[in-house]
Amino acid sequence: MKFHQFISLFVFLTSVACAQAAEVDCINDNEVLLQQLDRAIERKAEYQHRRLVRADSLRALARQKRGTERVSVLKEAYDTYSRFLSDSVFSILNEIKATSDYATDSSLQVWTDLCEARNYGVMGLYNLSSDIIRRYDPADLDPDQQLHYYNTVHAVTGWMVDFTRKSAPHLTDSLFRQSSSYLEKVYELEPDEISNTLVYTTMLLEQGRYQQCIDTLLITESRCDQGSAVYLNAIMAQAYDKMGQTDAAIHYLATTSIHDIEEGVTEYMALQVLAERCLEQGQTKRAYQYLICSLEDASICHSNLRMLESTDIFPIIDSAYQTEEKRLRQARTAMFVFGSMCILLIIGFVFYILHSNMKKAQLEALRKKRHLEEISFIADHDELTGLLNRHGGKRPIIKMLRHHVPGYLSILDVDNFKKINDTYGHDVGDKMLQAVARCFSLLPQQTTIRMGGDEFCTYFPHTSSLEEYKQHIEAFFEAIRAINLPEWPELKISVSLGATYYDGRTDSSFEQLYREADKRLYMSKQIKGCQLTV
Repeated sequence: MKFHQFISLFVFLTSVACAQAAEVDCINDNEVLLQQLDRAIERKAEYQHRRLVRADSLRALARQKRGTERVSVLKEAYDTYSRFLSDSVFSILNEIKATSDYATDSSLQVWTDLCEARNYGVMGLYNLSSDIIRRYDPADLDPDQQLHYYNTVHAVTGWMVDFTRKSAPHLTDSLFRQSSSYLEKVYELEPDEISNTLVYTTMLLEQGRYQQCIDTLLITESRCDQGSAVYLNAIMAQAYDKMGQTDAAIHYLATTSIHDIEEGVTEYMALQVLAERCLEQGQTKRAYQYLICSLEDASICHSNLRMLESTDIFPIIDSAYQTEEKRLRQARTAMFVFGSMCILLIIGFVFYILHSNMKKAQLEALRKKRHLEEISFIADHDELTGLLNRHGGKRPIIKMLRHHVPGYLSILDVDNFKKINDTYGHDVGDKMLQAVARCFSLLPQQTTIRMGGDEFCTYFPHTSSLEEYKQHIEAFFEAIRAINLPEWPELKISVSLGATYYDGRTDSSFEQLYREADKRLYMSKQIKGCQLTV
């Protein structure tokens, strides 16, 4: 072998060895990060309690302030509740609306409305979010307001893109183009250099220019503060994941997830993707734990999109878990056969051990199955009233419409609910909603949904007679009028109801019937006092 050939071979073997060593280091580093993430999940309740204490202390401080200082502290409290407790987010925004500054400051009104729109988007209430956004023309806003506006519509539209990929694929491309155009506006308006870079790399990610996205982020990484670093890590994770570089993606997914959990937030994205990657690498138990964690906290935060994504992934992980259990049982059986052939004297002992382990495995599988059923129930039902939520309730109604089952679709709204909440407090408002929900049991053969807030939707199948329908509704109104809250006996409850009839002769969608019923509801609300408009 000539000298230069020897040198070339040496360099090649050295580079291969270095690459293998780097791959081993990356895998070892990822395992350390995943172990850190496992420990963070174990302490999740502690981190979330710490965030709650911080948010509540800001809320208490705001009560001691007046004017602009009170609004400033409430905004800080809003940031703390954000991605943590959706109900508390809206409560904070209502406190801001009650300040004197809100009545005179149009900029504060814009900020509050857009914050509401964003959080409705988190909850999957895209119609409510879009209704708020449509109130504003960005041309009428100043640059700071425009930046807030485009950040909000980009976020909401992006979530709608993720949602339609599963529920309405024909809308995805159009929504994606809208989302990209909004992001370009954010890029034009964002004054902060680091934030502007993060927006730019997000655009590169959406355009499929993954390597350029990663190169730009690596240059920026050393200049990021802790707040910006988490967004950088999330973008890096997506870029590496799109390129199929799983180990690098896991590194940044784990880093992002650790930050989220230690900050006490509940609306995870990185943890769900990480669960899928762990499953692909055969870490079934870890994937199962991550997805359970994500699903539980998405339910707390009312993040409907995250719950939908989790329920899609869950059967895959559960199937893999069952396959692993089957493989283990087969291995134990083979071991038993081999042991019985080798040492007849210990057959009884080995049989006892295997039987005991199998019993435990079956009990564990049963426990996980029950837990899955509980999680599925949580995903489809409203926590406060026990009724079906929007996600769980639309499915049976859509199925009946596809089979052309005639009936009445009704939308119900509690009269003056916001005033009652503001006057008597949210605890009384919650009890009122629970009492109203119980009254639906008087209606026969109906599917009832809590759409959100004080709005309910019902469908009466196989009902063609208007008089029969009105009799049922009148009985329902009587039950509403009879509601008596012991703490506030003077509080009288009334509801407004709008309905539309579907005769089952033609195709119709839930959204079409819902819009028609909503128009009738608006007519009833002009009158108030347990009114029905059909």
